[in-house]
Amino acid sequence: MTTTTAPPQTHRSPILTRPLLAVVAANFCALCGFYLLVAAIPSQATSIGAGTSGAGLATSVLLLTTVAGELIAPRLLNRYTSRRVLGGSLAALGLAPLLVTSSPTMGALLLGCTICGLGFGVLMVTAGTLIAFLAPADRRGEALGLTGAIACLPGVAGLPAGIWLVAQYGAAPVFLLAGGATLAGLSVLRGVPSDVTATDGPPSGLLATVRRPEMWRPSLVFLSTTMAAGIVVAFLPLALGAASGVAAAALLVMSVGATLGRWLAGRHGDRHGPARLLVPSLIISATGLLMLGLTTQPAVVLLGAAVLGLGFGGTQNSSMAIMLERASAAEYRSVTALWNIAYDAGWGIGAAAFGMVVGGTGFAIAFGITGLLMLSTLGAAIRTSRSGSVSPAARR
Repeated sequence: MTTTTAPPQTHRSPILTRPLLAVVAANFCALCGFYLLVAAIPSQATSIGAGTSGAGLATSVLLLTTVAGELIAPRLLNRYTSRRVLGGSLAALGLAPLLVTSSPTMGALLLGCTICGLGFGVLMVTAGTLIAFLAPADRRGEALGLTGAIACLPGVAGLPAGIWLVAQYGAAPVFLLAGGATLAGLSVLRGVPSDVTATDGPPSGLLATVRRPEMWRPSLVFLSTTMAAGIVVAFLPLALGAASGVAAAALLVMSVGATLGRWLAGRHGDRHGPARLLVPSLIISATGLLMLGLTTQPAVVLLGAAVLGLGFGGTQNSSMAIMLERASAAEYRSVTALWNIAYDAGWGIGAAAFGMVVGGTGFAIAFGITGLLMLSTLGAAIRTSRSGSVSPAARR
């Protein structure tokens, strides 16, 4: 009699554990509140007589203080437990809109934006750090892709919903809704581990992390694609002019493409290494942007937006996964901060620089210049890819 031996079954660690779900839920609530807040700020500024300049100033304060919050987050995580930092940032982001509605003045709006920005920046780094620690090492890329896809949903639905609500009911109710949505995240705080980010060695500083080529190279590549995404969100409706419906559809397609790209990149990266994805993701992103600059034909615009979104999502996931697998646990805080700073800096710098250039060149040439700037980081992407990937076992 012959016996057959069943092939050994490979064990795959679960991704969505209860602690990770708690972090994802808190992050989701905060993002819902943040996007509602972004939608309400311009209307609040104009309603108190500050006009478009006041709306721009308030939005700039929100973005600048977000970066400031990301800069100080690693220090806070080094000093306090991750649960306390997460709870404090949720409270700041949730209570500040109440301040804005209680005193309809420009001073209150700017103070509220400052508090919200700081809270949001700290929260993004804290949530990202917790996800890095809680995700199983052998499925980290997929975990980053899945949690990133969930994090994209408030941006896809929350911002347009906020704009519609402001148009229907005014800014004040939307501010209250934003605060309530964020404070709802406090309900899951007990499920967040308090000491998961503790490490044996001393925590690494942000400057020390930035100096390492294996950290700044993928950050630079990611910044270039974030720059393109920020430009498209800010200027594609202007570039298409009367075809506002096409622009709205293209932005939705890009968001969906980015969500799909993050998830697919995570699954592929866990099996073959995230370093292999950085170069193709960059090229795909640049190709999509160049397509948007070629013509205003709806089919080409939608296809270009989809291509850009897929590449952007792939770069988001692969850059973060590369940085985490080449970092020690003591560096997770500063790595997450660096990645988030690259995101926000690229978004802001890209829109500001494009706005200064497009008046003299036109949209087609300006999109082309941006695509070439993106491809100028190809050398950094290639060097990062050639450095190789760490096996899942080695990451433990």
